[in-house]
Amino acid sequence: MARSDFGDGGGRGFGGDSRLHITETPDVRHIGNPDVMHEESDVNVRGVGTFVGVLAAAMVVVCLLMVLMYNLFAWQAAREEALEARSPMARTQEERRPPAGVPRLQAAPGFQSRDDPKLSFELKHPQAEWEALREKWAFELNSPGAADPNTGEARIPIEEAKRKFLSQSQTVRQAPQGTQLPTGVDIPSASSAGRQPEMRDR
Repeated sequence: MARSDFGDGGGRGFGGDSRLHITETPDVRHIGNPDVMHEESDVNVRGVGTFVGVLAAAMVVVCLLMVLMYNLFAWQAAREEALEARSPMARTQEERRPPAGVPRLQAAPGFQSRDDPKLSFELKHPQAEWEALREKWAFELNSPGAADPNTGEARIPIEEAKRKFLSQSQTVRQAPQGTQLPTGVDIPSASSAGRQPEMRDR
């Protein structure tokens, strides 16, 4: 029976060396194989960088082409509209508008305040005008104003006007003697089918 290099079953290891255990790794540094190569790098940085650069340049070119395409479509639409055959009786855009003296409807949202021409509600939320009116009313109620040239009286804040009014003595008008104040309410009568009211006690 021939003896194997991987041990003879008697506990000897590679090459018949009894000092090397079967579970130990033998020293193979003396074995040389120049045809087998190992990979020096897992990622080719130059190749990845070139791919990213080409991809970015392609995206820029595609975006420019899309902008040019949209501009071309807009130009074609405008040219077709200009070349469209129209009836000689059709009115132009200027002729469709009402005369200068006639009030025109608002064509787009947003307008300016009549009190303050600098205040514009264009491109603002729908409640902008109401908020501006509330601010104006709050300012008029809580701030003094100029004197009226007809009466000579000036506007005073609302809180000051309340205190001034409550500090004055208030008189209550008395009803004339023999006047009977109404104590009931007028309710449509059933006998007149609701056409005539009748007085009933509350």
